Amino acid sequence: MKLYCPACDSDQLSQSKPNSQAVDFMCAKCQQLFQLKSLRSWNPRKIVDAGYEAMLRAIRADRTPNLLVLQYSSTWLIQNLLLIPRVFFSESVIEKRNPLSSQARRVGWVGCNILLSQIPDDGKIAVVSAGVPVLKRVVREEFSRVKRLAEIPRRLGDGLSMSSMPSGGSGNLDFLCKNSTNQRKT
Repeated sequence: MKLYCPACDSDQLSQSKPNSQAVDFMCAKCQQLFQLKSLRSWNPRKIVDAGYEAMLRAIRADRTPNLLVLQYSSTWLIQNLLLIPRVFFSESVIEKRNPLSSQARRVGWVGCNILLSQIPDDGKIAVVSAGVPVLKRVVREEFSRVKRLAEIPRRLGDGLSMSSMPSGGSGNLDFLCKNSTNQRKT
């Protein structure tokens, strides 16, 4: 499967330069950044990420990439590919892990988990589900719809950033997503 950009009409993502922190792919056309986490076992509640402090800095500076979570089978076939737009990352979805033990190579290093269970359903866009790709048009429409949530505080003119909102913004995003879902159904 070739990765395409959900944010624009580009049909390919470019691999990032080696050792690019937290960025695995980017779109040459619209400059959207993506991080890929792949795993064999699917855990709908959380996934292991990198350094805790680095992730908090990225959230506070509004520099988190969009996240692609890929699940593969024992025969290396893609089972699920989930896209989590960057607007859904707040400090409340990041869980601090215990420091590495004295036996570890990087003693004291602290990693984090991304709490998928704390991200609203509207923030989890299926790209592949049960081995079947979702239509590009559908993925792009969903990405475009939820991407607009990042603009809401600016439109209100209150000067709030997502990270300065209560619960780092996730509670408000949850409310907004539920309302936008209800509005689409009417």
